[in-house]
Amino acid sequence: MDTSITGVKTTMKVLTKKRRLGHFAIGAILFLGIFLAGTLTPLSDEESKMLLEAMAAEIGPLLENMDPMFIAVHNISIALAMFIPGFGFIWGSFAGYQTGLLISAMASQMEGFEGWMGLALFITPVGILELSAYALAMSRSWLFARVLLKKAYRTKENIKGMIKPILIESAIVVTLLVIGGFVETWMIAEFGSDSLTILEGFQ
Repeated sequence: MDTSITGVKTTMKVLTKKRRLGHFAIGAILFLGIFLAGTLTPLSDEESKMLLEAMAAEIGPLLENMDPMFIAVHNISIALAMFIPGFGFIWGSFAGYQTGLLISAMASQMEGFEGWMGLALFITPVGILELSAYALAMSRSWLFARVLLKKAYRTKENIKGMIKPILIESAIVVTLLVIGGFVETWMIAEFGSDSLTILEGFQ
């Protein structure tokens, strides 16, 4: 039975389900760590305002009308790029850090709220869905990069064998983020959103 990560029986080191889950867990921990670093980055008042103004302009349609597909498409466009071998891992790290910086900027506008408290986002249903999607994409970027960089693995058969897992896992990521878009819209409608309230002031 073939259990290699790319579905190819030649040269590829066997990765059991346990090891694949291990890479996924590492991806999640790294994303959270980079996100936390962003939340702990001190920003001046001017830097915070510039960042919040840029974010408000980017998500303007969401501020005016709750649209679950707008949220989903925005997150999907970020996540799918994370599958790119090698670059995707770097891109995911950048996205995590930038998100943390945004939390740091918001913390400057919310009395009694510290940036590191933003980690609580990832124990919400939306946070769990998004973290799962990003961790899966980033871990696959790293694994696929190994195939391309290591000469013993870099065969035509192995490279072709990466296509099926990429398509399957991309579909999983898209599904997670579409569900996340609808859940986030429902949560905002039901409970409101301090972050959107802050961003409305920077439109």
